[in-house]
Amino acid sequence: MHGFRFAAGTKGEPREKTQVDAVLEALAEEDPWNLIVHSEQLGPAREAGLCAAVSKLARREPARAFDWLSGLPPGRERDHIVDSAVNFGTIEYDPARALAAAALIQDPDLRDTNLSVVFDVWYRNSPDDAIAALSRTRMDDSRRQAILDNVTTGW
Repeated sequence: MHGFRFAAGTKGEPREKTQVDAVLEALAEEDPWNLIVHSEQLGPAREAGLCAAVSKLARREPARAFDWLSGLPPGRERDHIVDSAVNFGTIEYDPARALAAAALIQDPDLRDTNLSVVFDVWYRNSPDDAIAALSRTRMDDSRRQAILDNVTTGW
């Protein structure tokens, strides 16, 4: 959807896909929950592994993925893992959970970007439901209006 990226290692900066990423993707495709459970064994690739796994899990079992995401301690790592789950997992399959997950992100810029993207996708598929959900989302009224304006008038 937004190009391939991983927030890997300790920097958490988007980067190009590597061979390690390809292996993590394959493991996540095979059994995302197993990769999550064993993520501590991934060392510096832990965050990238979790991003890959939760993205796959979010497509297959959005409720389970959201419950797991909700249990992560707040911080940069959770923000990046949630970002992956939203953008590469739940956004098209379960926009309500994607919106709720995006709201977990602490970084205000990343959170606003995710909320905007989720709303945009949801609005294209179901405008009335998207508008109702946006009105219930906790955010500044001016930000809510900006998101609505962007979607209805074009980015």
